[in-house]
Amino acid sequence: MQPSEELLRGLIGAAPDALIVVDRSGRIVYASDAVELRFGWQVEDLRDAPIEVLVSLEAQSGLDDAGSGQRLELSARRKDGSRCPVEVCLGTFEHGGELLRVAAIRDASERAELAEGLVHDFNNLLGVIMNYATLVARRVDDPVAKADLGEIRGAAERAVGLVSRLVASPGQRSDPAEASSVPQPGEGGEAR
Repeated sequence: MQPSEELLRGLIGAAPDALIVVDRSGRIVYASDAVELRFGWQVEDLRDAPIEVLVSLEAQSGLDDAGSGQRLELSARRKDGSRCPVEVCLGTFEHGGELLRVAAIRDASERAELAEGLVHDFNNLLGVIMNYATLVARRVDDPVAKADLGEIRGAAERAVGLVSRLVASPGQRSDPAEASSVPQPGEGGEAR
């Protein structure tokens, strides 16, 4: 069965992600209606516009270097100028002798907010573990128990760093001191 143009338009229109097609020069040759819904851009505003209008300049090199089927985490610009994290799935196809790239763009803001909330909650739990280990170590005379409590605190500190690295965006340097908000003894969250 050969799909009709009407069927193809219906499929593209029903897609939950914004779809754009970009030529070799980096200009947008097609944008689906979902671009307006997700990012506020009128389809006509994007036609023949450079991809940088929608996707950040630093992301352009990621698009250029990425192969078909690759998934990228980038930053997009909404019509109002605000930025949002996006997930971009890429494909390539040939049309009229020209190689074109299609990008399915999904707003990842909700996922990013959820991850930030989980990181905050997890770091709070790790802070409690670290603080209790520190406080108990101050009250214990047994050197073996003190060493064990030091290991517990050290493991929790390493976990803070791992959590920060796991949620950092690609290309972002993860500094556990900046990314975490683990309370230290004397800052709250400690045992009484």
